[in-house]
Amino acid sequence: DSGLLKLSGDDYKQPDEWTTQIVEIFNKVLPCISVAHHLSHAAYAYYTSPFHQGKTAAITWDGGGDFYTEDAYSSTTISSWNNGRLEWLKRIDNSDFGSLWFTYSRAIFGDGNMAGKLMGLAAYGSDTLLEAFRDRFLAPVSGILEGARTVNNCWPDYLDPPFLPKNPDWKDKLVQDVAFAIQKITEEAGMSLIEKFASVVENENLVLGGGVTLNGYLNTMI
Repeated sequence: DSGLLKLSGDDYKQPDEWTTQIVEIFNKVLPCISVAHHLSHAAYAYYTSPFHQGKTAAITWDGGGDFYTEDAYSSTTISSWNNGRLEWLKRIDNSDFGSLWFTYSRAIFGDGNMAGKLMGLAAYGSDTLLEAFRDRFLAPVSGILEGARTVNNCWPDYLDPPFLPKNPDWKDKLVQDVAFAIQKITEEAGMSLIEKFASVVENENLVLGGGVTLNGYLNTMI
């Protein structure tokens, strides 16, 4: 659909890799450097920041990427950068904030890319569904960030997200309470990851990338 055709070269296997390829696009054959989705998120967050001396931590989060390179598929990563270079990047498994927002934006507004409207709708809601959303969608993290909580993979709920009435209308109180709960668990899980990440690295600065970074409430809390 993008109009880009890979003619030769390898796919990357891990989210911290890049590879060279030959591609055809707009009827031109060109050399290409292909960068893994979340490595690209982390790189632009770091290189457009003012933090190029010393160590900088990065966290990236969205609804996924690299669908055609299964080993590289990620929705949340953490990485460390030092004096202009990547030191390491790790995927956080079963952590997918973006799929929650995409799923409910599609159900409520008919478009999975309406996360901004869903964030605004949260201001009209109350906490009546908050505990139910915590139980359903928050999950413990293992590995380097063990002890934190995250939003788990919500793609299995894509066609039938729980807690919503049939044919939901954003003006309904129940739908507004759903938006409120989505926003709150995003803040809780996001801050949990950030605080745990800060406790295990000695980096002086933090940069963020990926669509979830556009959540203004979470950014304010960070």
